[in-house]
Order: sequence, then structure tokens, then C-alpha cells
Amino acid sequence: WHPISPQDMLPAACQGIVSIVCRSNDGTTRDLLELLSDKDSSIAAAAERAFLDKLDSFTPPTYAPLEKNVAAVETTKVWVGRPPLAALMQGKTEKPTGDSKNVNGWVFQGLLACPDGSKVIPEQHEAKGNISASEAAALGADVAEYILQEAGNDFYSS
Repeated sequence: WHPISPQDMLPAACQGIVSIVCRSNDGTTRDLLELLSDKDSSIAAAAERAFLDKLDSFTPPTYAPLEKNVAAVETTKVWVGRPPLAALMQGKTEKPTGDSKNVNGWVFQGLLACPDGSKVIPEQHEAKGNISASEAAALGADVAEYILQEAGNDFYSS
């Protein structure tokens, strides 16, 4: 096997990130989970989640929401569900070591596509240095906003 590069295929947002949830008022469990937490994964998840949340709101006129009937979907030739999209947030290092302490910047890549692949809008933004999860979320949202502006209301029209 060999890894698939992001230049060949971007993964789904937050694909490969393992998450554990606990009650906000359970300090003991939160302290234990903090030992397992990976800062870089949290930063990546924040950016990718913000991108996903922003694009999930994209409902152009030809989009058929889940509650509409299947006949409407067939006549407008659109799909039911989430718009086809992909996202990846990666730390940049001068020398790839796999050690998060060497991260000196971040690259966020996102895209929105038509289901048949006839139209694709990719975008990439970078952040220098160390960033927080909230700064990463803003980066992901910025990429989504750019893509939404580029897509316009007729993106899914023939």
C-alpha cells in the first residue's frame, strides 16, 4: 500500500481524527482526557469542522433538501444530503519529522464539487507560526466563505 497524497485526493473533513466526548462538569474525566489530547489534531479538527459547518449551510435554489420528495430530486438532477466537499488542515515543518513541536505554520485546503465532478472549486489558505484552535476555525471558515462566493447561486445548475 502507499499513502494517497492530498494533491491526488483530499479526504473528507475530519476523516481520521478520533474524538472522545465527556460531560463538561466531569473535571476528573476531562483531566484524564487532556493527557490523551493531541494539540495538532485539535487544531486540524477545528479548521475542518468550521469549513464543514459553513458549507453545510449552502443551499442554492437547485438543491433538494432531505425532506423533499424523490421525484423533485430526479427532475432537478441534484442529490439529497450534504454537498460534496473535502478538507485537510496540515502542519508545515521545515523538515518533516512527524514531531508537532517542529510545526511552523499551517495549510488548509478545501473544495466544493458537483456530484458528477463537472465543477470543482478548490481553495488553499496558509497561516504562519503556531495558531490556536479558534484561529484554525477562522481559517477554515474563511476558505469556506471564499468557496461560497465563487460558487454563487448557480453552481449546481447545468
